[in-house]
Amino acid sequence: MRRLDRPSTMVAMNDDPGAPMSDGSRSVMRARPPEQTLGWLLSALDATEVADIQPMPGGSTAAMHRVTLRRSTAANQTVVLRRYVLGDIVAETPDIVARETTALCLAATADLPTPQPLAADPHARETDAPTVVMSWLDGRPQWQPSNRRQFVNEIADAMVAVANIEVPPEVTIAPISRYLQSNYDPPRWATRPKVWERAVEVFHGPIPCGDVGFVHRDLHPGNLLWSRRHLNGIVDWQAACIGPHSIDPGHCRLNLLYYDDGLADQLRRAWEHRSGRPYDPWADVMSIIGTLDNMRTPKNPSKSRLAIEDTLAQAVADLAD
Repeated sequence: MRRLDRPSTMVAMNDDPGAPMSDGSRSVMRARPPEQTLGWLLSALDATEVADIQPMPGGSTAAMHRVTLRRSTAANQTVVLRRYVLGDIVAETPDIVARETTALCLAATADLPTPQPLAADPHARETDAPTVVMSWLDGRPQWQPSNRRQFVNEIADAMVAVANIEVPPEVTIAPISRYLQSNYDPPRWATRPKVWERAVEVFHGPIPCGDVGFVHRDLHPGNLLWSRRHLNGIVDWQAACIGPHSIDPGHCRLNLLYYDDGLADQLRRAWEHRSGRPYDPWADVMSIIGTLDNMRTPKNPSKSRLAIEDTLAQAVADLAD
């Protein structure tokens, strides 16, 4: 058992919507954690009883539960219990809890609203699966804001704060990696297959080595929590790595394209203005080609898919200049 002695910010947290899951995986993710794990949790946080436990919405890589703990000498404490119960996730990244815990500790050094790591069992020695416990952050994801300028400015400022996180020499953070796909054929709805073919070449080419540092890697509206119209939480740090800083706005832009391509363009401009950095269109290619498997259907393009193809075509053209 490992307890992380950091102050608890007792506020709520939500996970991102995640990719579609099978009924079996969904059942595993939402099932009540076994008593073995709950016993470990009580011991790790010096609590006496589990007062309430609820599965959290979303979460495609880990089972997420909101747990309220009763304590004999202090007020009740609400935490997030995150368990990596899917074997393929753990097999692909055996040190995923250690990576997430390290990223959370680094994020805690910045002026960012992030979950505080409280305890971890990275190798499931006392729990049923690799586990990390975090404080609960208040707020909900927001995809279609009423105040668009404030929305993109606060996201851009959060990205700047992430980019400013310094990684001490003694701390090891993995380098960025590609999200490999089952195949790289253009989606059936593509109208410019040559653009996609060139983008795939860029995707497999060298990763830019300029303007590199700490990045969240999965920073999108589903991982941003809003409360009282302000950003109040940045969650899901398990993919944090060292990579080009443009990847955070790039990944967020892709997610926004499904809802509002205008917001995606606003975010790019806001990020460039507030960070003082030029946006690298490589990040659009890396993000779009890195989700090709999810773009195979439907056959006919929707408005969002046309916006994605337009964005990809512009990125390929910009990189060719």
